[in-house]
Amino acid sequence: MNFVKNDGQWGGGFLYRADVTGATAFMENDGITWVKLQEDAYNVMHDAGQLTLEQQQAIRFNGHAWRVHFDSPVVSPRIVESQGSAAYHNYFLGNDPMTWRKKVPLFGILRYSGVWPGVDVVFHGEGGDLKYDLELAPGTRVADIGLRFEGLERMYVDASGNLVMNTSVGDVTELAPVAYYADGAQEPVNCTFDLRGDRLGFSFPDGIDASRPIVIDPILIASTLSGCTGASNYGHCATYDDLGNIYTGARNFGPSYPATVGAFQTAFGGGGTDMSFSKYNPDGSNLIWASYLRGSSNENPHSMIVNSLGRLCIMGSAASTNFPVTVGAYDTSHNGGGNDMVVTVFEDDGTALIGSTFIGGSGSDGTNAMWGNYGEAYRGEIYLDDANNVLVAGFTESANFPTTAGAIQTTLGGGRDGVVLSVNQNCTSLLWSTFMGGTGDDGAFGLRLSNGSLFVCGSTESANFTTTPGAYLTTFQGVRDGWVAKMDPVGTVLQASSLFGTIEEDSPYFLDTDNAGDVWIYGQSEGVIPVQPVGTYGTPGGTIFVAKFTSDLSSVPVSSMLGSGGFGSATVPVAFLVDHCDHVYISGFNSQAGLPLTPNSLYGSGSFYLAAFDVDFVGLLFGTYYGGSHVDGGTSRFDKDGIIYQGVCSGMGSLQTTAWAWAQNQTVGWDIGVFKIDFQWPV
Repeated sequence: MNFVKNDGQWGGGFLYRADVTGATAFMENDGITWVKLQEDAYNVMHDAGQLTLEQQQAIRFNGHAWRVHFDSPVVSPRIVESQGSAAYHNYFLGNDPMTWRKKVPLFGILRYSGVWPGVDVVFHGEGGDLKYDLELAPGTRVADIGLRFEGLERMYVDASGNLVMNTSVGDVTELAPVAYYADGAQEPVNCTFDLRGDRLGFSFPDGIDASRPIVIDPILIASTLSGCTGASNYGHCATYDDLGNIYTGARNFGPSYPATVGAFQTAFGGGGTDMSFSKYNPDGSNLIWASYLRGSSNENPHSMIVNSLGRLCIMGSAASTNFPVTVGAYDTSHNGGGNDMVVTVFEDDGTALIGSTFIGGSGSDGTNAMWGNYGEAYRGEIYLDDANNVLVAGFTESANFPTTAGAIQTTLGGGRDGVVLSVNQNCTSLLWSTFMGGTGDDGAFGLRLSNGSLFVCGSTESANFTTTPGAYLTTFQGVRDGWVAKMDPVGTVLQASSLFGTIEEDSPYFLDTDNAGDVWIYGQSEGVIPVQPVGTYGTPGGTIFVAKFTSDLSSVPVSSMLGSGGFGSATVPVAFLVDHCDHVYISGFNSQAGLPLTPNSLYGSGSFYLAAFDVDFVGLLFGTYYGGSHVDGGTSRFDKDGIIYQGVCSGMGSLQTTAWAWAQNQTVGWDIGVFKIDFQWPV
């Protein structure tokens, strides 16, 4: 979202204009004027091209305008523009060249400095919405801060603490505030809206330390527990859908998971552990559905993703011979050897299965036996192609694991291999499948589609792992190396393959691609990976790494490391992203102290470390710790806008939840939690 300067192209007396989701904001010296059209206005305008001119001229829209003033500010505040864009707008309005404006600047942040004594108000965008932060200097009188509303039909604070504004064309909601001390420790401060008539203030029910600076900042969108009241649930996975809904996947130990009426399975299966899944609304305040997925033995979720039809797709492992499979599934029988890989697709409302199948051979399949971190057995990733076919990167110890004719590798190379495969969304057909490995142990961890090719990453202990001529690194370095492979999207042609690493252990766990088609990996290393080229952000000799391959895997133009304190205390990678603008995001747990933070970080300590870095890793945009405890295996995800959906295995009371969370209180020893944070960063 951009604030476009009013350089005289519009008139009207306002200073900046911002188009936000469903409305327009006009920034003024003493506040904002909002304009909102009826909900279907944009659809009507889109379809108007099919109408006659007479019909178009007859179209009328309902709209509503209201104003938000700073109540009793000291003086007219000083406005500081920042996060200026290289882009600009040109306005050639009307036929008088004197009124035309060229190169009108755009800004990402507006800081209203000194609105009240010791208080700055900072406006910026979040997911297409306009957001403001209140920055309070030590000694600030909270009672001075107030926003006065004019032109609304009604406004109130609901039971969840959110501000609801009624207009003639629909409600507008502002989430309950989140506040924290801003002096480095980042402890949370209980903060609520204080609405008195048309004046909105803020209160701190538990009091504050007036000697410390405070930020009132609703950056934390959601954080909730499962609501389980009996046996524990170990937190594994999290993902999202196109509407911003939140999904969690857990390993469940008992019958008290809050499965919803009409869900596919509402009872515990017994005999070990079940998978359990929940879907929450975008702010985590409401449970939409929850279900078990189980047989009578042990099941574990590894990775989840939601397809374009809103259906939750799961890759996991199962020891149960009666794990639920669907009629016509590719493989309806457990294949022995302990665990089989399983792929399951839920209906969008959680009431039924669209498809579910075993995939495996006579050995153990689906689980990773290459030790690296706690929860390492439940690695691997599920992904989707444009037709909603399911893609999987995983593991097998079965010589008779199913592969398809013409596959890149049709025989097991060693004791354990990685596997890469695809099934259709109904799980009735194995579209293609290939081994990936040499004579040692190998695993496939992450995968992405880009520009008609499939990229996969993993780790290998095989000196003869297949590489291709001209690749960045073709010689095994020793102990354990990372690998990155590029293949056609049906697993029949190995287009490029390279090793990556040092003479020590190296494991890339996640992979993503940027706008140029280059390939980024994120993982751990016990060796020394260079921080290069000059100007790259990083910590030489760290414990986690990020690196960029060119799309043909022939070179690594960027690499970096972060962290310190030895490999035993290394941050464990659990989610990764390269966003629309080529910023790089990481998430990990078991995070050591001393990782880089930014002034707007949420907390100064916590098990989870989350960060965003500038294009080509030249600088830190955002860094924070958050939450307690760990992850018991599996993947979490960022969406392409940089919002993290992070699954957590929360120890008793260790996860900070939001005031509006579906389940705020933990009553079991371990519970699946999830937090959703929209990354923000300073200039």
